[in-house]
Amino acid sequence: MRTLWMMISLSFAADRKNALLLCFTLPLGWLAPAIVAYATKLVVDAATTGSAADGLFAGGAAAGSVVLTVGAMVVAIFAIHALGKQTEAHLDQRIGRLVTSLAGIEHYERPDYLDRLQLLREQSGVIGAGLNAAVQLSAAACQIGVVCLLLAAQQPWLLLLFGFAVPSLAGSALARRLVDRAQERTAEADRLQHRLVAMVSELPVGREARLFGLGDELTRRRHRLADRVHAHRNRADLAGNAIHLAGRALFGLGYVGATWLVLHRAASGDTSPGAVAMIIVLAGQIEGCLAGLVNGVQFVQIVHQVTRRMRWLEDYGSRHGSHGTQRPPTQLRAGIALEHVGFCYGDGAPVLDDVTVELPAGAVVALVGDNGAGKSTLIKLLLGLYVPAQGRITVDGSDLRQLDIGSWRRRIAAAFQDYVRPEFLLSEAIGLGDVSRLDDRAALVRAADAGDAAGVVEARSTGWATQLGAAWPGGVDLSGGQWQRLAIARGQMRPDPLLLLLDEPTAALDAATEHALFERYARLTHSRHGSGGVTLLVSHRFSTVRSADLILVLDDGRIRERGTHEQLMRKHGLYAELYGLQASGYACGSDAP
Repeated sequence: MRTLWMMISLSFAADRKNALLLCFTLPLGWLAPAIVAYATKLVVDAATTGSAADGLFAGGAAAGSVVLTVGAMVVAIFAIHALGKQTEAHLDQRIGRLVTSLAGIEHYERPDYLDRLQLLREQSGVIGAGLNAAVQLSAAACQIGVVCLLLAAQQPWLLLLFGFAVPSLAGSALARRLVDRAQERTAEADRLQHRLVAMVSELPVGREARLFGLGDELTRRRHRLADRVHAHRNRADLAGNAIHLAGRALFGLGYVGATWLVLHRAASGDTSPGAVAMIIVLAGQIEGCLAGLVNGVQFVQIVHQVTRRMRWLEDYGSRHGSHGTQRPPTQLRAGIALEHVGFCYGDGAPVLDDVTVELPAGAVVALVGDNGAGKSTLIKLLLGLYVPAQGRITVDGSDLRQLDIGSWRRRIAAAFQDYVRPEFLLSEAIGLGDVSRLDDRAALVRAADAGDAAGVVEARSTGWATQLGAAWPGGVDLSGGQWQRLAIARGQMRPDPLLLLLDEPTAALDAATEHALFERYARLTHSRHGSGGVTLLVSHRFSTVRSADLILVLDDGRIRERGTHEQLMRKHGLYAELYGLQASGYACGSDAP
């Protein structure tokens, strides 16, 4: 019933007019053949009795039934096509909303989630034809009812023909289950082969594929996966078709036997020629009716599997969405605190272990440490992209899990090392940092200045209207440093954030430029007295963060040291050791501090 309701509601929500048209015309097309069969009886009986009036009436009824059938089916086919397109588009939007409404990102690292989502995306178009399947199934059932009445009125024993259809119906259900299992078992391999196809069409992979001669290897892997998927699914299709064919063959035997008995009774004079003609036509229609019923059942089973995955995604979203309702504060007074926070990915080793630290309101905090120390994970926890396995994060004393995550993120500005390269207009590539001010030129100019991206805009003759991405007409590509400056500027679009996260966003820039940018962010933070916002800088370059109010040294998932640059240097601990190593590297000419 949930499947039926979802099919109907989605179709009517997508295109009410064509949904109503389909519900009206399709049953007419299915019921008309039974009327044609009865009209055939009248025509034959009129011919045998010589009644011209009866013959004309019967012929007119038969012709009208044919016209009704053809007309109804033409209109229904148009409605099916239009409704299918609209429903598929509506469903794509719904899937997109469900996926993007998930509070965190841990599902992107779960193979079971990705496999199910891959199957749902592949088969989402099936739901677009769901109403068609439901109406056809209902119409086929109605047609069978009419055929049963007409046959029972002539020879009740002819209803035994329907018993021969039971194996066909049961076989169709079994065949569908075989196909569904094959699709689920090969979902991961199918997802991987689609990924390989996407990889070779992307510029970074295409570049390395040519350099290292990977084209043939990637193609071979894709073909091996495709062959495995197709072989497994084809075996299931063949087995299902064999089962279905056996059921249809059994019905064929019953039909042949029924036809022989009817002709035998007609030869004995127990049945009129018109009745014989109607029975033969109706008996032939039984096969078509049952085939339609079987096909309808099969299609509804397919739709049921897809809607089951759709319901799973909705249920998953309700379980993993944001359940907090509390609004974040308008300004920070105490700050943001991590209390005994621990986290691990899946069943792996802890990435963060008993992290307890306070990020004071209005402070510039630097987070330093080697690769793999847990810096990016800590950032994701602050963004609410992951939930701590142990402990909690508080914002002015309120647990982050109790906050409305959307409202919290709207008070965060950020720039990342693994930034996005949106191939939109140049103004949009920056303005996406605050979509509410996407067309605010003054805000765009301020963000570009803050991110040292004004030169990227000025270097283009079309300025803010420049199309980014060489793959588009009139589009231009940018260097890595220019893309990074746009990402940094994008992170400056939101005014007075409660938290400004800078997760090594200047990796493609030289040390001097990075240092100048971070110094600028520190001055902006200290000049913002309204929000009490925290600026959190993450960097491998220790010399860049010297001016931070608080430096946190993260090592192997734990905060090993904390303090100002001067305090940490006097301790002669891990920070002083790492700082000295980098300083000696600079002295050797590797880079400028």
